[in-house]
Amino acid sequence: MQDNSLTDAGFDDHRGSEVAKQPVETERVAGSCQKPPETVPHGLTAIVGDIHGNLEALEAVVKDANEQGATAFACLGDIVGYGANPNKCCELIRSLGCPVVLGNHDYFASNPIPLGWFNPVAAEALQWTRETLSPEHRDWLRGLPFVAEIPGAQLVHASLDDPEAWHYLLFEDVAAAHFAKQTARLCFVGHTHIPVAFVANGTTVVAASLSAFHIPEPLDAKLVVNP
Repeated sequence: MQDNSLTDAGFDDHRGSEVAKQPVETERVAGSCQKPPETVPHGLTAIVGDIHGNLEALEAVVKDANEQGATAFACLGDIVGYGANPNKCCELIRSLGCPVVLGNHDYFASNPIPLGWFNPVAAEALQWTRETLSPEHRDWLRGLPFVAEIPGAQLVHASLDDPEAWHYLLFEDVAAAHFAKQTARLCFVGHTHIPVAFVANGTTVVAASLSAFHIPEPLDAKLVVNP
């Protein structure tokens, strides 16, 4: 139940991401892996991400997840950027006590580095976010890992293949490079704002629409899911 409320605004944030606009065809410094907390309960885990400062959407998603019986949360990053409430979104995600990975907007908002990677609209929003973030939340974002784990799955914002390069995981060849680094059977990603799954069975990688997605056979196949 990833929050995709800012799909159109957030997807084309990279000047060089023209290829990422094509539809999917179905058929840092703290970048060490964060191990799953032993306190994470077994049960239904709600996966959230690409919040982009949209507090109202985040509150609605958390409320819905709780009503559906979620016993744990995990966050795929990009908590800030674009939206008007970066601090409150950070506060709410932190209050969940869940594993969180670093998104590209989180990284650039919390570090004083050039914003030339982004288009002008995204860069302006990030500059405002930098000026708005509290020192506490800025430090917290800066310390997030690129990769984390929950029981049975890995978490990364973009791709396990060079996570800090922020690859757009939309096509089979990009997914194949990701799978080469995936050690768990399942991995959750965000970044593109496009729900999709990829399945790797040996050397074959196939994209699948989430509308008709099911856990494939054989059971040793690997999956990466953008919810």
